[in-house]
Amino acid sequence: MKRNGVQFTINHNTEFKIQFTEDGLKRYNNLNYLEKPVALDKSDEETRIFYFDCSDMQFRNYFAHFYDEMEVLEPKEMREHLLRLGQRMVDKYSKDI
Repeated sequence: MKRNGVQFTINHNTEFKIQFTEDGLKRYNNLNYLEKPVALDKSDEETRIFYFDCSDMQFRNYFAHFYDEMEVLEPKEMREHLLRLGQRMVDKYSKDI
């Protein structure tokens, strides 16, 4: 609760492993919202691979606007969720193109 905020204490925490693009890392370093997940010490700025221990809700709320400026490497369930979400978006927006 101290690290991730009181609003996310009702959800279980998951360790997320992501890789930022250069622009994504700049965005992460410059956006300081209250619900910003705190990077774990094993994160590496050089490889832009970061680890976060936070709830799914916190992860989705904070990183939703990063779009293709990051890639979720783990957990597999979040990768699958983003793939399904992306496919629904492609289906929706490709109708009129």
